[in-house]
Amino acid sequence: MKRTAWIGLALALAAGSLAPDLRADTDERLRRNVELVIDTSGSMNDRNKIGDAKRALAKFLANVPDDTNIGLIVFDGGQPKRVLPLAKFDRAKMATVVESLQAAGGTPINDSVVMALQSLKEQRERQGGYGTYSVVVVTDGEDTGNKAALPNTVKEVVA
Repeated sequence: MKRTAWIGLALALAAGSLAPDLRADTDERLRRNVELVIDTSGSMNDRNKIGDAKRALAKFLANVPDDTNIGLIVFDGGQPKRVLPLAKFDRAKMATVVESLQAAGGTPINDSVVMALQSLKEQRERQGGYGTYSVVVVTDGEDTGNKAALPNTVKEVVA
């Protein structure tokens, strides 16, 4: 299966958890919260994977309800970088930022996921424990930063 198909499948599965919840419009504590972690490492230039990722993200974002809080973290020179804070979804702003993404540098998957999880933890406290919380990672490779920590990070999330 082509890598693009895998990216599309992962985003489609994540979108299924974003079905509209009319209560979230009136009670902000019930909002969905999604942190996007996007691989913008140098390998994403190979075979235009960054273009494939942008197209998959556009399809995913088209299905995200307006009342969702959404943030964006990318890889910048081998480090995670917060591009958009976790906040109420602004379609136009997100589309502009996603379209402008460029690929270069390393792949700090673990550190980026940790950044996303910390943000969601803080949001969960603000929402009194209500709502839903998701991290969507779009990548083509292995962590080139803190590889050893990634399995432990995943275990903590699942536990």
